[in-house]
Amino acid sequence: MNNIIDGTRLQALAASIAENLPGGWAIRSDKGNATCVVLQGADEAELWVRSGYDVGSGRIEVRGAYPAGTYQNVYNYAHFETTASADRDPAAIARQVEKRVLAGYLPELERVVQSLATGRARQESAEHEARSLVQYAGRGRVREPNGTAFTGAEGWAGSVAFRTFDGERFSIDRLYDLTAEQVRAIVDMVNANDEAAASK
Repeated sequence: MNNIIDGTRLQALAASIAENLPGGWAIRSDKGNATCVVLQGADEAELWVRSGYDVGSGRIEVRGAYPAGTYQNVYNYAHFETTASADRDPAAIARQVEKRVLAGYLPELERVVQSLATGRARQESAEHEARSLVQYAGRGRVREPNGTAFTGAEGWAGSVAFRTFDGERFSIDRLYDLTAEQVRAIVDMVNANDEAAASK
């Protein structure tokens, strides 16, 4: 017969574990559910105290949780979890968590948070660069039917589109993976060619 820990007992056990963990941990009332109690530590540190069929009869699992976006943006981050009998002394479970989870999880969390911050800064820089290139180029500006005309930087920095007229129809050609300097050089070259053609 399965002995899955109910929500009330899980809450009480998680609270007792938190009291015995170093660093100051407390239950987050705004997160979690009947089978998962979330403990909040310093900064972005979180521990999930779980029960359920996947954990096992009469047992709980405690695992370190990472901030939103970690799975999508950070590669090769480590997972730290441990399981214990729900009948075990909470202080003993806390010592087990400290040794098997916190010892590895907290340094790894620091690395993950730094990686996420670096990624956000890189993304913001790329978005700013893309906006500046679009403004520099004049998005959507097409001179036709004078051959190839620049149509603007598209999306992320490093993409340039050309609209070509062969006398009967237009076609779109794109160049990707360009540096911002290359994009600006192409814009300047096309603008110069357009001005030269217009002056003839």
